[in-house]
Amino acid sequence: MGQSMFAFAAAVLSLLIAAAAIGSTVLYRYRVGAMLDRIRQRLIQATKGDYTAVSYDEGMEAAIGEEANRLLALLDQQRQKQQHETCVVQQFLSDVAHQIKTPLSNITVYSELVSGSPNVSQEERELLELICRQSEKLDFLVGMLIKASRMELEMIQVHPVMGALDEVIARCSEEKALDARQKEMEMRIEPSGVICPFDPGWMEEALGNLIDNAIKYAPCGSPIEVFVTAYGLFWCIHVRDHGSGVCESEQGLIFQRFYRSERTRNQPGLGIGLYLAREIVHLHGGYIEVRSKEGEGAEFCVYLPKQ
Repeated sequence: MGQSMFAFAAAVLSLLIAAAAIGSTVLYRYRVGAMLDRIRQRLIQATKGDYTAVSYDEGMEAAIGEEANRLLALLDQQRQKQQHETCVVQQFLSDVAHQIKTPLSNITVYSELVSGSPNVSQEERELLELICRQSEKLDFLVGMLIKASRMELEMIQVHPVMGALDEVIARCSEEKALDARQKEMEMRIEPSGVICPFDPGWMEEALGNLIDNAIKYAPCGSPIEVFVTAYGLFWCIHVRDHGSGVCESEQGLIFQRFYRSERTRNQPGLGIGLYLAREIVHLHGGYIEVRSKEGEGAEFCVYLPKQ
């Protein structure tokens, strides 16, 4: 009987020890899980820009928390450094654009003035015209490179305000009117009366690139059509040409940076215009699509949120 009681007591003690061990393990896992969850939440806050350090209370949690705070402080320093460097680069690009455009404009103006002089021979006049064309080409390339750099450094920031789409479309068409007249192309603009939020300067850049492409790749004498329609939550700006169109295999590629179709290699450009237009529209909360069949022209559709 005594041995049975002893065995029973030993069994009970073993069960208690096992239960205590299991309880300790569960408690430990709970505490570790809670600690890791707090650290995880802290890291999530950091990804949203909140780098404030947090105090931790107990042993291992405090040690890990301290290292996490140190890492967050380092990330905050790197973020501030990157912001400063971005501002420096942005100012540098602005200065370069200003410093280069002024002498290029002077070269073009002086060349045109000298070319108009009666004392200039025909051969000299042709050389001066060549200088003008090369200056204009260089001005175009510098402008495109600066725009590409701004996109790469995420310097473009849109500030939408309520405005009339007809006004920005009119400015774009006026800016491209000379290029259209040189190819005897008619700009057909349909008034819409639409008011919606957009950044006037950047939207003019995006639509200007689309109209410029339409003029560049459509045949002489063909019309360029620009009009606005409503699609659910979006207003859609259509820019339609009657050129050679975009083949289906390239429609997913033309908005990539620096992409140039083999069929358009003879045209000036770096393959930045459509990429820049897409990024600008994306920053407005919209998107661009192309509707085209090869040989039947192309229609670029810019969707902008109504609100």
